[in-house]
Amino acid sequence: MPDTEIYDVVIVGSGPAGIQATINLQGYGLKIALLDDSSTLGGHIYKEVQKNSTKTDFFEQDYLKGFDLIKQINLNKISYINNSYVWNINPKLEIYYSQQGTSYKIKAKKILIATGSLERPFPVKGWTLPGVIGTTAAQILLKESLIVKDDAVFIGSGALFYYVISQYLDSGAKIKAVIDTTPLNNYFKAAKHLPKALLKFGFFIKALGFFAKFRKHKLKVYHFVDELMFEGDDELKTVVFKKGSKQVKIDTDIAFIHNGLAPNINLQLQVGCDYEYSKATRTVNIKTDEFMQSSVDNIFVVGDGKSIRGVDVAIVEAKIAANKILNDFNKIQKVTTYQKQLKSHMQIRDFLNTLYLPHKNFLSPSDDDVIICRCEEVTLKQIKNGLERNCKETNSIKSFTRCGMGSCQSRFCGLTLLEVISKHTNTPIEELKYLKIRSPIKPIGIEEMGSLVEYE
Repeated sequence: MPDTEIYDVVIVGSGPAGIQATINLQGYGLKIALLDDSSTLGGHIYKEVQKNSTKTDFFEQDYLKGFDLIKQINLNKISYINNSYVWNINPKLEIYYSQQGTSYKIKAKKILIATGSLERPFPVKGWTLPGVIGTTAAQILLKESLIVKDDAVFIGSGALFYYVISQYLDSGAKIKAVIDTTPLNNYFKAAKHLPKALLKFGFFIKALGFFAKFRKHKLKVYHFVDELMFEGDDELKTVVFKKGSKQVKIDTDIAFIHNGLAPNINLQLQVGCDYEYSKATRTVNIKTDEFMQSSVDNIFVVGDGKSIRGVDVAIVEAKIAANKILNDFNKIQKVTTYQKQLKSHMQIRDFLNTLYLPHKNFLSPSDDDVIICRCEEVTLKQIKNGLERNCKETNSIKSFTRCGMGSCQSRFCGLTLLEVISKHTNTPIEELKYLKIRSPIKPIGIEEMGSLVEYE
C-alpha cells in the first residue's frame, strides 16, 4: 500500500498507454503511483502477456510485443497498486479507490487517465440472454486461461472482431459461423480514404492474412447482415438473421458479439472533463489540448479512454503527456509533441472509422421489446414512453426510466440512449448532453465508504 500521502503523478490504467507513460516518467525522481483494476500489467490488449510470452502458436506478434514494453517498467521506482478500482476523482486531485473490500484515498499533483475502451452496445432482441457474450470476453478467456468454446457463432464487425476470430482459429477452436454486419455501403464510403490508408501497407497485408486463414479453415461467413435477433427461453438457443430476403437460423448456445469499441469515459466525466460527440465514430470522446491536458487542470487523458484511435496512437499520446508532465515539474526543458509519429499512425484511421461504422439498425433498435439498459432492464418502449411525456434529454429519461442507473453506470446503454433520443426527437445527436456521471462510478458498499482509509 502507499506509504505517502501525496504523489507527484498518479496514472490510472496499466494498458499500453498507462505503461508507456510510466516508462517515460520513471527515473526522474518523481513519486509515481500506477493504479489498475487487473492483477497484472498490460490492460486488455496485453492481458497476461507475461504468462503467454512463449506461446507463439496461439498469439500473434502484435500481442507478444507487449511483453517487451512491460519489461521496461521498473517497479522499484513506482508504487504499483493492482486490483484497485478507482471510483472517484475530484478537482482537488484526490483519488478514491477500492482494493480487496477497503477504500483508500490518495492525492496527486498530476493525474494521467488511461482507462482504455469498452465494447459498444449491440442492442438487438435477445442480446441479454445468457450465452450472448462480447467478443472481447472470448479474447480475455483465451489470454487468461487458454479457454475456447467450440461451435461458437461470431457476430459483428471491425478490425478487433476479425483479430479475435483469427486468434480462435490459431487456438484450434471450431467456429460454427461468422455473421459479418459491416454494411455494404461502408465499403464505397471508405474508398475515398484508401489512398492515405495504403500508406499503412502492413495493416492490409495482415488483413489479407486473416481472410486467407478464414478460407483455409473453410469458415462459413455471412456478409452484409443488417437484421438479427437471438432466441431462447432462459439461455441462447438460436441466432436468427436475414440474408437478403431469406431468413437463416443457426442453432448455438454461444454467440460472441462485437459492435465496435467506444472510449471508457465514466471516470473522466465524473471529474468534469469536457467531451464532444464524434459523428465519424458515433462515440463520446474526451476533449484535450495538443499535450493531452483535459479541461480539468492537471488531469491528462490519453489513449482509447480519450478517443478510439488504436494502440500505436495511444502509446504516442502517452509519450506526449509524459513529456508535458516532466516539463511542468522542470525535469526537462523541451516538450516533444511527436507530431510526425502521430500523423503516421493516424493515416489509416479515417478508413477504419468509415468502413466499420455500425449499421443504423445496430445503433438504435426499432423493436419496442429490445432491452436498452441491461442493468435495469429498461426497454425501448419505456424510453419512448418517457419521450412522449416530454422527457426530451438523457438525464430526464434517466430519472423517468432508470436507464443508466444500474451498476454499470451507463457503460452499456449510454450511447444507445443518445441514438434513440436523437432518432425519436429529430434532434442532432451532437446537440444532446450525455448522462451525468456521479461518484461512485463503480459499486461500493456504504460500510466500505464509511471506513475509508485516508493517508494524511
